[in-house]
Amino acid sequence: MNENFDWNKFFIKLTSRKFWAFLAIFVVAVYTMTTSGVSDVQITSLIVALGDVVCYIFGEAIVDRKRE
Repeated sequence: MNENFDWNKFFIKLTSRKFWAFLAIFVVAVYTMTTSGVSDVQITSLIVALGDVVCYIFGEAIVDRKRE
């Protein structure tokens, strides 16, 4: 692994509530998309999953900027 890898930051990210909320929403959205057929619910689920990823990335960027 990279010698500059900071395990403390890694564990902080794993224990963050934002990460677990992101993971839960993403898993539910992906599960909904994998049901048979294509419906409005699946399209909405895809949009929610993508929006969740974007919100998580921006949220972590804001937090990281304030920590430095």
